[in-house]
Amino acid sequence: DINWRASTGVELTRMQDDRKGFVNNRGQVGDLRRDESGEVTNRDVFGLLEIWPVESTRIYFGSRYTGIKFSVEDYFILGTINPDDSGKKNFSESAIASGIDYEFADNWLLFANLSEGFETPTLTEMAYNNDNTGLNTDLSASQQQQSEWGVLFSTSEWQWKFTQFQIKSEQDI
Repeated sequence: DINWRASTGVELTRMQDDRKGFVNNRGQVGDLRRDESGEVTNRDVFGLLEIWPVESTRIYFGSRYTGIKFSVEDYFILGTINPDDSGKKNFSESAIASGIDYEFADNWLLFANLSEGFETPTLTEMAYNNDNTGLNTDLSASQQQQSEWGVLFSTSEWQWKFTQFQIKSEQDI
């Protein structure tokens, strides 16, 4: 018999960021220069499959789909002097992971993992645009490929772990 376990889930999050910025007049609050509300919503669906082909070995596969929406509403609009900086940007990406654990002796475990993922810019990073006004919609998500392998020794009182971890990242800010 091969033992296995599957799990799935959904993650829904929302963040709101209301910002006001003022001129720093030698430590005193000066004129208003920014008044905006930013919102980020995140919707994830994920799954994990774990398989034990033999008692000493666990193999697993995971995946996640993420949809993220950024929106900023600008309330500090002064015609051409300070135009409307409102904007929206959506991201949707998939991420995968796989790995294996092998218990080769009592308290000793070899492990290896591979995964791919991404990281979106933050709302603060998207708020600044060097070339234009408005939300910096030219920013894209960075892409990562990660690998890890190692050996673990553990008892009920302590744990010793040696790990080699590598990450390759593209399009980081």
